[in-house]
Amino acid sequence: MSRITICLALALGASESQLLADWNSTIAASNPLNWYRLDETSGARAFDSGSQGLTGFYGETIPAQSPTLGVPGLVGTAVQFDGADRNIVFGGSTLTGDWSAEFILMKMGSKGSEELLRGPPLASPSTHLKLEQFPDTHQVGYTQSFVADYTFSPAVFAPLGRFVDLVYVKTASGMKLYMDGALVGSNSTPINLSRYQFGDTEGASPIAVVDEIVVYNRALSAAEIASHHASIPEPGSIVLAASAFALLAAGRRHFGLRLLSVQQTFRPRRDSVQ
Repeated sequence: MSRITICLALALGASESQLLADWNSTIAASNPLNWYRLDETSGARAFDSGSQGLTGFYGETIPAQSPTLGVPGLVGTAVQFDGADRNIVFGGSTLTGDWSAEFILMKMGSKGSEELLRGPPLASPSTHLKLEQFPDTHQVGYTQSFVADYTFSPAVFAPLGRFVDLVYVKTASGMKLYMDGALVGSNSTPINLSRYQFGDTEGASPIAVVDEIVVYNRALSAAEIASHHASIPEPGSIVLAASAFALLAAGRRHFGLRLLSVQQTFRPRRDSVQ
């Protein structure tokens, strides 16, 4: 049987490794202090790709347990929290100047307070970034322990069932919150950033899949935040890319197909945030 030669133009942006490289190179260019990719699939350590090299530990403090590792994410694999006593302990010092904290995550449910980055339990002074500030509201906020709970104006609500790029930015003039590359809320009260742990040991971890945790010891600009979001692979594109290339490989093995060219013809438009 004669060899069949085909030329395919894929409606995909790039290979899996190229899609991930866009995000990784963009974040690296912003020189993060801490960068937890959360790509571990086993073990107790969450490795820091930032300049500080501050290793985290999954489920480090009693009675906390590790989140579920190795679940699908937007940028590599992710970890899943179920709202119970699950955490990642970093033990980092508090950032008192300008700072930014960026998360790629998907909220999967609603309960009482849902902690992102926070200080040690019962510590004062201490701060908390919260995916859910008040019970069953989905409202994003932050807290100064034993002082006050804060939200943003206008109110910002975390959507259920889809990944978002959430960025807190602190300057001397207050706090700003960005979602999917756009400014969505602000508050005139700034706080320091406690970096003791992500999640909680008292039943207040988020109900969420968490893909990336990135901390900067400076305020990111609006342009940087927009570029970070633009570099995130489109939902499903990595799966499509991996599946397409696997199919081509199978065709080559079983049918003698030969791939002459794979060229970029289209990248799905990223819808702007309304």
